[in-house]
Amino acid sequence: MSYISTDVDGHDGLEVQYRPERLHAHHGDFGSSLIPASVVVDLVGVGVRSYVSLSITDARFLLGELAKVLAEHDAAESAQTDTTVDAVDAGKAA
Repeated sequence: MSYISTDVDGHDGLEVQYRPERLHAHHGDFGSSLIPASVVVDLVGVGVRSYVSLSITDARFLLGELAKVLAEHDAAESAQTDTTVDAVDAGKAA
């Protein structure tokens, strides 16, 4: 299970933690439950705790998607740099 909790106005970075599977004891006579392993991404430097807790399955999916998104970003930056260089070269030729 994945969930998100947030209330943010800026932050100073990220902190990522692996949380192994663990047993959570409930108060009173309600027994305990097994909490599956997860990955928690915390925003650092905010007044209120703001984080994303991802199941291992969702974290693996995000890893693959981030690789694709960052490749798209790199291609866009490269294209922008090429366009800027072409514009500067055209200005020099004029």
